Parts: sequence; C-alpha cells; structure tokens
Amino acid sequence: MLSRLREGGLVIVVTSAEHGSGPGNHLPPPGCPPGTRLTRAGWQDALKIGVGLRKQRVFVELAQAGPGCAARHTAYLVFGADRVRHDPGLAASCDADGAERQARRTALAARLAEQPPYTGVNLALVVDACNLHDLARPTWPECAREPGDGGLVLFDPAAPTRVIGCLATEVLRALSEQPE
Repeated sequence: MLSRLREGGLVIVVTSAEHGSGPGNHLPPPGCPPGTRLTRAGWQDALKIGVGLRKQRVFVELAQAGPGCAARHTAYLVFGADRVRHDPGLAASCDADGAERQARRTALAARLAEQPPYTGVNLALVVDACNLHDLARPTWPECAREPGDGGLVLFDPAAPTRVIGCLATEVLRALSEQPE
C-alpha cells in the first residue's frame, strides 16, 4: 500500500481527526465554536499522520478541505496550510437534509474523479467520515464504508469509486515513529 502511495496518482481521502466536545486543542482555528474543534488527541493524531506520510515519502500537491473546522484543521496539520484549499462542496453531510446531502455526495464523487496535478504526487481530500459513509458502495471494504477519525482511504481517479485500500490512524501514527 505504501509503495503505491509513493508512486502517486491517487486521490487520498483523509477523514477529520477526532473532534467534538472533549478538551479542545490549544490552537483552535479562528471562528471555530466549541464542539467542532479537534480534541487534543485529534490534534496530535493529525500531526503524526502528516509526519508519517512525509517520512514515507508520500507527496501530496494539493489538499482540498471541507469548510468545517475539524476538516480544515486536520488538513492544515497533515499537509501544511500552503497546500490546503477550502472547498465548500465538501461540507459535512451528517446534518444536511435530503437535497443538500445529495449535492454533497455528488460533489465528493466529482472530486474523487479529479486527477492529481503532477506525475508522482497525490491529491488529497479532507472530509468528515459521514461524507464517505454517504457515498459508500456495498462493494467497498468496511474501512472505507465506516472510516474512523483520521483514517485514509485511497481511490484511483481513473475509476473514481474504486477503493484501492485504507490505512487506519493507528498505522499512520506508527509510521510517524519510524526512522527516516
């Protein structure tokens, strides 16, 4: 899986790190109300995910993040603020009504079909886990249908709803502890 990520050409979907009403991190993004911020554990996980990906030489040219606080902050910590673009179409679908939920499902499917901008790099999307759950197909592995906080799901943009694999947060945290 890691060698495939290093080759590039994939769309990596990262689910927002742990967020909610627990103790917030010490550097919340401006304008984020309590309950929508990353928890301390989520903040630490997002940092470790970014370190682990860099240590494994997984390159992401652009990360598109949903407008929610947890998605944006996860994207900043994993990929660096200079690589993150806000994408209102990737808003969390958990609380949306039927028509809006369908629009967000369609937007996510369209982003999965986008090609990474350069050879050898990946494109990343950072969304709430409920967005992937809404889009999931019965043929997807469970790790993609029910992704945990801070997990990665890998897609092939040539077949946008084809899941190549998943990496759980625990695996990504362990990568951050590997030697360079």
